[in-house]
Amino acid sequence: MMDKLFWVVVLMLFDCSAVSSQWSWQNPLPQGEHLLDVHFVDLNTGWAVGSFGTILHTSNGGELWTIQQSGVLHSLRSVHFVDALNGWVVGDSGTVLHTSDGGARWSSQSTGITDWFSGVHFSNLRDGWVVGGSRILHTTNGGIEWTSRWTDTLYLYPAYAVTFVSTNVGWVSSFGLLFHTSDGGLRWTQQRTPVNMAFRSLSFPDENRGWIVGDRDTILHTTDGGIGWNVQLTGTISSLTAISFSDGHNGCAVGWGGTIVHTTNGGSTWVRQTSGTALGLWSVHFVDSMSGWIVGTFGTILRTTDGGQHWNQQSRGVFGPFFRSVHFIDRDIGCAVGDTGAIRRTTNGGRDWTLVSSGTVSDLFSINFSRTEKGWIAGNNGTILVSTDKGLSWQQRQSQTSSRLRSIWFVDSMAGWVAGDYGTILYSTNGGSLWQPQSSGTNSSFFSIHFRDRDNGWVSGTEGTILRTRDGGRSWRSQNSGTQDYLYSVFFADTSNGWIVGEFQTILRTTNGGEQWTQQASPTRYPLYSIWFADTSRGWAAGAYGVIVHTTNGGNEWSIQRSGTDYFLESIYFADTHNGWVAGMYGTLLHTTNGGLTFVEDRKAPESPMQVLLFQNYPNPFNPTTNIGFQIVDFGLVVLKVYDVLGKEIATLVNEELKPGNYTQTFDASRLASGVYFYRLVTGLFTDTKKLIVLR
Repeated sequence: MMDKLFWVVVLMLFDCSAVSSQWSWQNPLPQGEHLLDVHFVDLNTGWAVGSFGTILHTSNGGELWTIQQSGVLHSLRSVHFVDALNGWVVGDSGTVLHTSDGGARWSSQSTGITDWFSGVHFSNLRDGWVVGGSRILHTTNGGIEWTSRWTDTLYLYPAYAVTFVSTNVGWVSSFGLLFHTSDGGLRWTQQRTPVNMAFRSLSFPDENRGWIVGDRDTILHTTDGGIGWNVQLTGTISSLTAISFSDGHNGCAVGWGGTIVHTTNGGSTWVRQTSGTALGLWSVHFVDSMSGWIVGTFGTILRTTDGGQHWNQQSRGVFGPFFRSVHFIDRDIGCAVGDTGAIRRTTNGGRDWTLVSSGTVSDLFSINFSRTEKGWIAGNNGTILVSTDKGLSWQQRQSQTSSRLRSIWFVDSMAGWVAGDYGTILYSTNGGSLWQPQSSGTNSSFFSIHFRDRDNGWVSGTEGTILRTRDGGRSWRSQNSGTQDYLYSVFFADTSNGWIVGEFQTILRTTNGGEQWTQQASPTRYPLYSIWFADTSRGWAAGAYGVIVHTTNGGNEWSIQRSGTDYFLESIYFADTHNGWVAGMYGTLLHTTNGGLTFVEDRKAPESPMQVLLFQNYPNPFNPTTNIGFQIVDFGLVVLKVYDVLGKEIATLVNEELKPGNYTQTFDASRLASGVYFYRLVTGLFTDTKKLIVLR
C-alpha cells in the first residue's frame, strides 16, 4: 500500500502492526513467498522469514502459522531468537529488524550499511552478529549500535552465515573459507577447507564439532573447531543449502529438488529421507534429535517429530502452476486455470481449492462463467473447454483453429466469443458446442475480449489495437487507442464506460463506447495485465510485481493496494464491490472481502519513486534469460553489473546516466554455466546486491 502512512512507517522506526493488507492468501497457505530461514526456540514457538518481507510465526509447533507485518518489502534471509520474545531478522538492503514481543511489532535497527545481510546470531539479549556482503557487524547492546569487524580476506568474498556457541567463540562462513574468533570477534582467524565453494550454512553444537554445506552435494566436518576438515559423503548429487545439528550426533541437511539427508552418528553415514516435494529447500532447524522444521520454495514448510523418518507438510495448496485466469459464478463457486492444463475449483469462496481434470496439457489462458451452471475455458492450440456443472467437469470442443486463444467471454448461456493470436475471433450461439470464425480485419494478436450484450463488444491486443463491434461481431471496426503499447485487458461497465490496461503504465478510459480513449494516470510504472469494474466508479487492476491498483471514481484517481506478494498477477475478478480474487504466478491465489482496503485509508500513490530499490530478478532460477528491475529517485549515473561467486565481473548491464523512474533490464546467461551469480546496483550512495540462479 503506497499510502502516506506506509512511507512514514518505512522511513522511521515504526510499529509494523499499524498497517495490514486486506488481500489474503488462499493458495498456497499460509502464503506463497519463498521461505529462506526458520528458527525455533522450543517445540512450539518458531518463526520463518523469506522474500518480499515475509515473516511467519507459530506458537503451536507449526499447526497454525500467522503472518507478521515486517514493514519492509526486501527479502529477509535469516532469523534468530534468544527466547520466545526477543529476536532479530536480517535481509537485503541492509535490513535489520528487532522485536521484543515475539514479533507482534518489529522495529528497524540502523547499521549504516545498505548491502545485503544473509546471517544473524545472538548469544544473549546484548551480544549479536550480522554478516552479509563482505561484512561482519557486532553489537553489545541488542542492536542499538553496530560495529564493523573487518578481515582482510573477507573483503574479497561475501560472508554467508554466522554462528556462536558462546559470547566469545564463533564462526563465519565464506567462499571456501571459514573465519573463527575466540574473543568475541575482536580477532578473526582464517580457516581453510579442502573444497572451494560458497558455504551457505554451518552448524556447531559445541566449540569443537561442526559441519558446513555449500553449493554442491558436499558436507564438511571438523572435530577441532575448524582447524581441520573432512569430507563426508551424502549419496546425493543435489546441491545442499542448509544444515542443522541438535547435538554432536544427530543432524540434517537439505537442498535443491526436495533433498533431505539425515545422520545419527555425526555424519559418518548420511541417509536420504523422503521430503514429499521436488521444490528447493532453503533452511532446516532441529530443537532436539526428533523435532525439526524445513522451509523452502513457494512457502514450503515441513515438520518431523521422529527424526525425519516422516516429514509432514505444514504448508498446503498448489505449488508451481502459473494461474492465468480466475472467475466465479457467485461468492462461493469459482475456478482458476493456468499452464499445462491446470484447473482448480472452490465451492467455499476459495478457502479450499481442489484439482479438476482438464483432459489437456495445453496452457489455459481464460475462464468465464455465466450466471448459470455453464462455464468456458480457452487456451493454447485452439483449446476450448465447456462445463455444464459449475466447473466440476470439463469437455473439449472443436474450435476449428490451432491458434492460441487468450480470452473468452459469454454474455449468457448460449452467446459467446473467443479471441487470440493472428487476429482470431470465434463466436458461438449454442453455448460453445460449435464455433464459427469472424473477420477481424487484422493480423494483430488479441489479449482480451469483452461483451456487454449480444451486440456490443470490444477486443484489445498488440501495438495498441482496439476493435469494436455493434452487431455481435459480424463487423469489427478499429478504434484509435493513441498508443502502440500492448493492451492486455479490456472491461466495460456498460456500453459507454470502459477501461483498458496494458504494458508500462497504460490505463485507458472511454465514456462513449470507445469513440475516444484517454490516458489515465497510473500509480505504478509496471504493466497491468487484468482489469475489472464492479460498476462505473469502483474498479481494480492487477499486474507485474504484485501490483494491485484501485479506483472509486472511475479511474480519475488510482491508488495502490498492498497485495502481500511481488509475484506477477495475471487475472482479477470481483463478484461484487467487496469480494474479489486475484490469480498469478507460482499458483498464487489471493482474496479480499472488503474491496482490498487496508486498516488505514488508502491514498493516491506518489507519481515519482520515493526510494531507490533493486528488485529480485524474474524468473529465478532461469534459463537462459531473466529480467532485473530497479527504480531510482534522482538523475545520475547508474551502474548494474553481474558477478560470479568469486567476485569476478561477468557482465555490465547498465552504465549510464538515467532519469528518476522504474527500469527493467534483460540479462542473457546463455553462455554461463549453471550456478549462483550476483547482480549489484550502484547509484549515488546507494548499493544493493541480490542473488540470481542459472539452472540448465
